[in-house]
Amino acid sequence: MLLSFSGREFLTRLYQANDDLSARGQTWETTREAIAERPFLGTGLGTFVDVAIRKRDDSLPPRTSPFLRAPNGYLEMILEGGLIGFGLIIAAFVWLTSWCVYGILVRHEDGVFPCVGLAATAVAATHAWLDFSLQISAVTITYATLIAVRCAQENRHS
Repeated sequence: MLLSFSGREFLTRLYQANDDLSARGQTWETTREAIAERPFLGTGLGTFVDVAIRKRDDSLPPRTSPFLRAPNGYLEMILEGGLIGFGLIIAAFVWLTSWCVYGILVRHEDGVFPCVGLAATAVAATHAWLDFSLQISAVTITYATLIAVRCAQENRHS
């Protein structure tokens, strides 16, 4: 019954999403090609738009507007920061994640805090694969707050 009221609009959004997915796939490929040009040092922070416009070709549909951010946070990190910068950022996330796992295994009271930290990291890491979620200030602040609470609970002295 709900589809009968808003069915046309829903189908229109589905068709647009399909076009968007093909444009995203092409943007991923273009980003990979740009990464291959400067794999270790990258192109510099905030340069995705410039690189994407320079590398844009006729394979994207003509009405596709240029992406301001890569539709994959990891690819954008590698493009802008290079493999060295990406490795350092991932090392920080691995360190935080391992600290959460350690807290889950060892901590006997207030074990919910490391679980929340691990869950927040899993959500942020998974979402970054399909979007640029950690470049949105509200998402980053929320994630940082959850991790900070988790770290503060680990280091508190009773």
